[in-house]
Amino acid sequence: MENEIYLGFGSNLGDRLENLKMAFDGLKECGAVCKKVSAVFLSSPYGGVEQPDFLNCVGKFFFCGSPYSLLDAIFRIEESLGRVRSVRWGPRTIDIDILLYGEEIIESNTLTIPHSDIINRAFVLVPLLEIDSGIVDPRSGRPYSEFLDRLDRSEWPEIYMKADDFARAAGLEVK
Repeated sequence: MENEIYLGFGSNLGDRLENLKMAFDGLKECGAVCKKVSAVFLSSPYGGVEQPDFLNCVGKFFFCGSPYSLLDAIFRIEESLGRVRSVRWGPRTIDIDILLYGEEIIESNTLTIPHSDIINRAFVLVPLLEIDSGIVDPRSGRPYSEFLDRLDRSEWPEIYMKADDFARAAGLEVK
C-alpha cells in the first residue's frame, strides 16, 4: 500500500542546492515517488548555533515501506551526502525529516511522527502549506495554518527558488 508522506529538507554546507537535489535522487532510488515539491526557501539557522543560512523545502511523496524503513533509507542518504551528527541543530550538508506519514502518530525512541517541531518552525510550515494549504495536524486535528499564524512573520523564510524551477533543476516529474 502506498503511503502519502511529507518530508522536510535542509542544507547549509557545501553546494546547498545540489545537496537538496541529490537527496531527492536518493529517495527516488529508495522507491519514494515525489508527487509535489515546494519552493526552496532561504532561512536563518534554528537553535542558536552560529552557522550559515539554510536552504529548505518540503516534498510530498508516495512510499510503500514502513516509517522505519523510510527512516533507515534517510539515514543512508544523509550519510552518503556527508552528514555528520556532532552538534544538535548544527550545520549540515543535508537534513531530511519525516514530517508526516499518512495519518500515523508514532512516538518511539527513534521516531516521532508528526515531527515534533513542525508547529514551531516557519521554515517547515511555509513550504508545507505551499504544497497543501488545508493540511491538518493528525495529533490535534487543527490546520497547520493556525500554527503558522502564531509565529512571528519576521521568522518566515524567503523564497530562494520557485517550486517549478527546483523541480526542473532536480529532474522531478511533479505536477
